[in-house]
Order: sequence, then structure tokens, then C-alpha cells
Amino acid sequence: MSKETGGQAFPRPDVVWTTPDGEQNGTEGCEGMTLRDYFAAKAMQGLIIKFSGAAGYTSVHIATDAYTIADSVLKERDK
Repeated sequence: MSKETGGQAFPRPDVVWTTPDGEQNGTEGCEGMTLRDYFAAKAMQGLIIKFSGAAGYTSVHIATDAYTIADSVLKERDK
């Protein structure tokens, strides 16, 4: 787990795919998004609602502020 990102939020283990006759034909897994991304997405929802249409507050501001909030949450989480 990375302290910077908080690790993975929704990892999914490898799944073995088989054919109808039982032959293995591959695996698939997914690390999932990071907790940092998850927290930023949650923060972004509130920022969009609060600042939608505010003069000079662009999508870049929203994204930057969302990740600032996410970083603060991760910092507090590690205490």
C-alpha cells in the first residue's frame, strides 16, 4: 500500500476463465482505483454543487481542490 495514494480502494482478485469443457483460457484481475482517487471523486461532487457557475472557478480548480481535500483525508487517516 502506498502512503501517498492510500492503496487500492476496490481491488478484485484474479479470476480464472475457463471454457465450457474446463480448459483454462486466461485470467483477469483489477487493482481498482486508489483511495486518493475515491476520496477526490467524493469531494469533487460537493465542489461541483457548491461552486457550479461561480465566476472564475473552473474544472481545473475543482480537480485541484478535490485532490487537496483527498490528500488531507489521507493525512488525517494516517494519524
